[in-house]
Amino acid sequence: VAATAVAAASAAAAAAAASSAGGSRGSKGPKKNLDDDSLYTTVMLRNIPNKYTQHMLIEQLHRSGFKGDIDYLYLPIDFANRCNCGYCFVNLRTVAARVRFASYFDGVAVQSCLPGFNSYKVCQVTKAKWQGRDENVRRLRSGPELMAQLASHPEWLPLLLDESGEQETFPVDAIPQAPNLAS
Repeated sequence: VAATAVAAASAAAAAAAASSAGGSRGSKGPKKNLDDDSLYTTVMLRNIPNKYTQHMLIEQLHRSGFKGDIDYLYLPIDFANRCNCGYCFVNLRTVAARVRFASYFDGVAVQSCLPGFNSYKVCQVTKAKWQGRDENVRRLRSGPELMAQLASHPEWLPLLLDESGEQETFPVDAIPQAPNLAS
């Protein structure tokens, strides 16, 4: 369900961007959409086998040559079945690293780039709606219910990584509390 909501939001944003990109009658071509740039660094990697854990995924990304290029990775978990939702968000430190990441994974059979499970899926890499490590962390931390779930399962927390690819501590202190509806 969460993947469907994210896909619907992405499709709506893409449709809005496409409709705003056209020019007026008689113009010399479509207007340049300022949001349609190639300078983004946060991507959504789709069609990840559901049994992949965050640890398995970051290890595979590091083995694939991206150690030190990634500073944020979040693999959403379906809390009911305790498996990933089939996609993740990755922020790369540079546009060049993002381009290399996309060329490595986009359109590639999962069996060759994310091995370990008998999956016939094909990976997709798309621009994420929210850009940058700080914005992704801020948005996650602004949801008290989600943060409470994540904080109770540290292995589900997003990974923050330094320039050498080593894990940094995800800030779970001072998480906004959910309103108490019983009062």
